[in-house]
Amino acid sequence: MIVLQTLYDMLAVQFHKMSQPKMLLQTAVVVIAFKIPGWVFHQGPTINHAVMIVVLVVVMCCDWLSGSVLAHRSPVMLHNSHYGNEAMIRDAIIVFICFGFMGMDFVLKSKSFLFAVFTAAFIAQNMNSVLSNVYVLGWNKYFPMWLFSLLKDEIISKVKKYYQKGEPENEKE
Repeated sequence: MIVLQTLYDMLAVQFHKMSQPKMLLQTAVVVIAFKIPGWVFHQGPTINHAVMIVVLVVVMCCDWLSGSVLAHRSPVMLHNSHYGNEAMIRDAIIVFICFGFMGMDFVLKSKSFLFAVFTAAFIAQNMNSVLSNVYVLGWNKYFPMWLFSLLKDEIISKVKKYYQKGEPENEKE
């Protein structure tokens, strides 16, 4: 029962982040960037569904890797596999949710609309996390600075989580 509660809490946090107005705007930008392609109006899975799932998994892997580096550099966080295991379980559930929306599209005959919107939202959310990790790690010199101004809240959250009273490494320089 504790495991189910933990999984519920992790997913509730993910959906809460996705419901923020800024996140909804970013999701809309990602969807528009795909220019709402024709496959969204196609009933049933296509190769494009697989491509979106692969993009989601790649972004999740980047998030996991950058988060792992950040956790190892953190003077505050514990460096055990418990957090990494929870993240992998959460990411697997997110992929299954995307497949679930593919099924919902089939049942509701909504073409591929639900799948596209929710998968794009998960991609945008995980990309926010990757870019925030990159900033806190001090790797922001390799990315355009305007990206980080969009992520101010996420960066503050990461700094509090990994450094609590400290500052991100790039602020110390």
